[in-house]
Amino acid sequence: MTRTVVRLLMVAGLVGIGWTVGRAQSAPAAPLSDFELMVSGAVGDAQITCVRGCTITWAPTVIPATGPVDIKVPTPTLRGSVNAAAAQGCVAPNYSPKNCKIWGWVKP
Repeated sequence: MTRTVVRLLMVAGLVGIGWTVGRAQSAPAAPLSDFELMVSGAVGDAQITCVRGCTITWAPTVIPATGPVDIKVPTPTLRGSVNAAAAQGCVAPNYSPKNCKIWGWVKP
């Protein structure tokens, strides 16, 4: 009698462990972040694409004390060139090779 009870408890325990492991693996994975960027390119050319949760735009690295600030309209994709002359290298728009700052934000 004791042997049968032990076997039933072992079977119930193994089924319970299997069910728990199966439920843990079937749960959907939470996103790692609120946004996702993809950077691709070739030699001297680069493309930055907002895949999920953001829009991006070029912004000036130095804001003048007076006068207008040139900030482009937000878009999902930016194309530019790699500026190797910068201290750490950066991606800048073709029309402004010293402008290496990209702004991005989460969509409302």
